[in-house]
Amino acid sequence: MKHDVTGEIFLNGERFNFQKGIGYIEADRGRSFPESYAWVHAGDSVKNYSVMVSVAKIPFAGFHFQGCICVVWLDGKEYRLATYKGAKILRCERGVIELAQGKYRLTVSIEQRNAHDLAAPQRGEMSRIIRESVSCSVRILFTCDGKVVLSAENKCGSYEFE
Repeated sequence: MKHDVTGEIFLNGERFNFQKGIGYIEADRGRSFPESYAWVHAGDSVKNYSVMVSVAKIPFAGFHFQGCICVVWLDGKEYRLATYKGAKILRCERGVIELAQGKYRLTVSIEQRNAHDLAAPQRGEMSRIIRESVSCSVRILFTCDGKVVLSAENKCGSYEFE
């Protein structure tokens, strides 16, 4: 979710330094991406947060349901909102995701730009094309009992919507 990045890359004779950077790595399992889904990630080393939200149409035992998983990492504390923990998807449409779970509420607004085609798995083959934006504006509002826990805007978020 949030790890330190240290190093440098030389590209076309230009040096790019990644000292004190923030890294995010995820792993996907299975043979296909969900039929429909939204995924967003944003993080900031100054405000010390990392937020990942995913909402998807999930196949299960012959039927489908819409589920979610979300992690808000803030100052070393993890808040997890997920279908298996009772989270409700209040809204999921292009550019907006809203979740609620008990006393927590999360609203993420995304201004997608610079999207490009990305190969994705479909029945074990990289034959599906999805759209991904790795540099978009993400606004986050995370509250607990109506009190703001995190309010942030990140100009370098990542977003996929299918």
